[in-house]
Amino acid sequence: RYRRTPPFTIRRGLALLRRKTPIRFRDSTFIDYGCGAGRVLFIAAESGFARIIGLELSPALVDICNANITNYARRSDCGEISVIRQNAMTYVPDADVNVFFFFVPFGSDVYLEVMQRIRESLAAAPRTVYILAIGSRLKAFSFVDEGARLIGSVEKLSIFEYGTQ
Repeated sequence: RYRRTPPFTIRRGLALLRRKTPIRFRDSTFIDYGCGAGRVLFIAAESGFARIIGLELSPALVDICNANITNYARRSDCGEISVIRQNAMTYVPDADVNVFFFFVPFGSDVYLEVMQRIRESLAAAPRTVYILAIGSRLKAFSFVDEGARLIGSVEKLSIFEYGTQ
């Protein structure tokens, strides 16, 4: 079921991430798992991320997102924005991805596979990454149980630190 992400929550979450961590957005890559039409991608671009990736399985949503990226890029000076059509359970993030965003895109079984792919990426290129997650379904899955450390929250968005801490 497709649900739009509340923009004010993302903006507040990114502001909290900037305050609580040493991350520099202009040197960072942001990925949105289940990016839908791309709203969060554009908020990440407005926040100054150098590279923004949307990961989406639905062909229809990928087409909409690509059209939105084209329209957005015409109107603004932003970093690199792209969308990848792929199953999240098989996607191994690039070595430069350091901010992961989830808005209840999966059930716990899929999250376990996604975390395994993130661990594979971290094994190939050790680094600290940050996970921003929104949603009630996360009660069935715990990033903390996977080794992440909760570093803050705002509204229904939680921020975790993970990797070489």
